[in-house]
Amino acid sequence: MIHSLTGTLLSIDGQTAAICPGGGAFTLEVLVPAYWLPALATHAGESITVFCRLHLESQNQGASFAPRLLGFPSARDRAFFELFTSVKGLGQRRAMRA
Repeated sequence: MIHSLTGTLLSIDGQTAAICPGGGAFTLEVLVPAYWLPALATHAGESITVFCRLHLESQNQGASFAPRLLGFPSARDRAFFELFTSVKGLGQRRAMRA
């Protein structure tokens, strides 16, 4: 499991952040909660740490799955998200927009 990710925030596009860890060999796309976007946008080009949760997102009504990395500003926010999404009928995407 990926606990956290530290790297340079390259950009924000919609609800995803592009983060380049380490020496820049690759860039990760991280879905971030809507409430964090305004504060996160002010840190473009800076080193940030996000606390992660790896989620398998269903494609084509469950025929296949795509990995999605979710990022939060703190471990406490991640724990709240895990509790919040335990509510029946509340999916990961909807919870990230809430």
